[in-house]
Amino acid sequence: MIDWNKIKFDMWEKRFGEGTSFDLDYGKLLIIGLLVYHIFFQG
Repeated sequence: MIDWNKIKFDMWEKRFGEGTSFDLDYGKLLIIGLLVYHIFFQG
């Protein structure tokens, strides 16, 4: 039996996982954006 969820997760990890350019650049921008939103727009 093929575990499709594991295959999808492995493909996701290969494309967006730890150490890829997406992880390093866009991950930091996403976190900074969420922090800015929380500080300025929540209060």
